[in-house]
Amino acid sequence: MLLLQVMKRNVLLVTMSLSMLWGCVSKSKFTRSQTEVSRLKSDSTLLEKRITQYQNENAHLQTLSATIEQSLNDRLQEKEDSITFKEKLLKDREYSLRDMKARKEEEQEAFYSLSRKIFAAFTDYDASTLTTKTNCTQAVVMVNDKKMFVGSSLKPEYLATEINNKAAGLLEKHPDLLLTIVCYVDSSIQILTKEDLWNIGALRANSLSKLLVSNHKNLALRVKSATGIPNNSQTLKNQAYYTEYLFVSSLTPCIPIK
Repeated sequence: MLLLQVMKRNVLLVTMSLSMLWGCVSKSKFTRSQTEVSRLKSDSTLLEKRITQYQNENAHLQTLSATIEQSLNDRLQEKEDSITFKEKLLKDREYSLRDMKARKEEEQEAFYSLSRKIFAAFTDYDASTLTTKTNCTQAVVMVNDKKMFVGSSLKPEYLATEINNKAAGLLEKHPDLLLTIVCYVDSSIQILTKEDLWNIGALRANSLSKLLVSNHKNLALRVKSATGIPNNSQTLKNQAYYTEYLFVSSLTPCIPIK
């Protein structure tokens, strides 16, 4: 009986010891768990801070990227606008050049046509009497001065009247034409100075213009006279000089006919 009681007490003591031991172990585990939880909370707080920092950095980078993209788009648009503007300028210039070329071609054709009409009036004469040319602004009819005047005088030959009448006919037919008669001296006239050369040429040209206007008074304002002087009066003896009829139109440009 006594032995049974001792055994019960021992069992009770063992049970209490085990309970106390288990309680200590649980407390230790609980303490460790609390420590781990605190650490995890700290880590979580740190991670949240990092996440927030990364989110802020990401937002900043997105804003910066959007700003850079907008700036690049603006610059690209400026370049495109500049290219478009320059292309328009080039097209406008190209159209302008085409128009100028077309106008030049029209003007050249007008000058060509007018010059040919003027020269057609003088096709009855051989080259020793009369030749023609253009000098950019003028259609020029050159007549041998030896056949235009009586000897070395200022008196016009019949040919001068004939040429004058043809010139007057052209002026009547083309109201835009102006005529200048330029005389050089005959190579047979003895000349001492350029002043003598100028005077003789001026007198001969003036006599021709007066002859033309006397028969066609309505052309007085469209006909004038002048004189030409060669560069070297010492070479006159070996040269043939011409009386020139210079026709100029106010409607045609400076385009030489080849």
